[in-house]
Amino acid sequence: MMIWGFYSGNIYFIVEILLAELIFLYPVPKRKLFPLRLGMAFAVMIAVAAFTPRITVIPSVFNDLFRFLFLFALSVVTMGLCFKLEFGVLLSMCSAGYAVQHLAYQTTRLLLKTPVLINYSSDILSRVRLFEIVIMPLIYVIAFFTFGRFSAKNEYYKSSDIRFSILSIVTVFICTGLTRFARFFGESGNITNSLYSIICCLLALYIQFNLHKLFHAKHEAMTIERLRTEEKKQYEISKNAIDAINIKVHDLKHKLSAYAGKLPKEELYDLKHDVEIYDGMIKTGNDTLDVLLTEKSSKCKAEGITLTCAGDCSALSFMKTMDIYSLFGNAVDNAMEAVEKLDNPEKRIVDITIEQRGDLLFFSFTNYCDGNIILENGLPKTTKSSEPSYHGFGMKSMKLIAEKYGGELSATLNGDKFNLSIYITKP
Repeated sequence: MMIWGFYSGNIYFIVEILLAELIFLYPVPKRKLFPLRLGMAFAVMIAVAAFTPRITVIPSVFNDLFRFLFLFALSVVTMGLCFKLEFGVLLSMCSAGYAVQHLAYQTTRLLLKTPVLINYSSDILSRVRLFEIVIMPLIYVIAFFTFGRFSAKNEYYKSSDIRFSILSIVTVFICTGLTRFARFFGESGNITNSLYSIICCLLALYIQFNLHKLFHAKHEAMTIERLRTEEKKQYEISKNAIDAINIKVHDLKHKLSAYAGKLPKEELYDLKHDVEIYDGMIKTGNDTLDVLLTEKSSKCKAEGITLTCAGDCSALSFMKTMDIYSLFGNAVDNAMEAVEKLDNPEKRIVDITIEQRGDLLFFSFTNYCDGNIILENGLPKTTKSSEPSYHGFGMKSMKLIAEKYGGELSATLNGDKFNLSIYITKP
């Protein structure tokens, strides 16, 4: 049997849970008419919560548990109507909000057990509500500047790990379930019970966000290592191909010299011109950079891009072969990709400069762009939608190489001109 009626406790709970969920959902892409959607959702949820019926055929403890789970489920649906998010990630972030709400509520209950406050009011319910209004907002603010900002900064909503999400969700619901069940034995106000709930909620939040960050960092390291392996294979292929072409070109030159007096001048001129097309090995003073720039220059010619490199490249001799190939290769690839989008042939230019100042080496990669590059923390944010498991890792790989040699990487955008600057320290 159900009893219908107004219950203010549900209103407190639904407002608390919705605000707690917004701590984690605020950076998520919003749906159209978001302010209107959110305002109407809050109003409907409060109305539904206020008149949620009680089931009298089961103990009040279990009735409260089912009622709160029902309201939580409605809050998930509500947030799904306001934010663009996959259901699994949405449930994970709403569960994090539930953990914050329960953490704040149990902290309030724990503070009420202190000797100073225990006799503050004879009306226990009034005392609890008063402290919810005063204490819980403070805890929410702390949660926002710790877990909320941490989640937003690491864009948790884009790469949530389902295993950590499930583990934290289960932890939260076991914690809240046991807390409600403890009332059955008259232990709801026990200090130990509150401490247990607080620890479980903190553990759930730690699992959900901090362990996720560690796992994500490990995944990034493995991806970068895999990319470096592929770059090594590409370098070996390019070097072998260029070496083979150079050998063939060298042999052809000798044969042309032998046929100098036996072929018509026009035919001989045409053959020499054809050979010179393949005799395009760029000499910079560094073998690795020679291979890379020779490889890239052929692609640039095909796309109508001018590639220039100025400076003493022999100064790179202390760097490992694959570090040079990866660092310069990623930078040139990014620059070529940017200028390929430009219609003006005069702006299809990629300039590389190398400069030594004492023990420091400075590399500069300059190119024109369409001006739509977004800089985030001093680095360009990837806009690629293809190959989601790889995009953005080229820049991270360059940053790691620069740091490996005691240097840094930074980017600037001046109108339609983009510049990537790297400096490293010579040993």
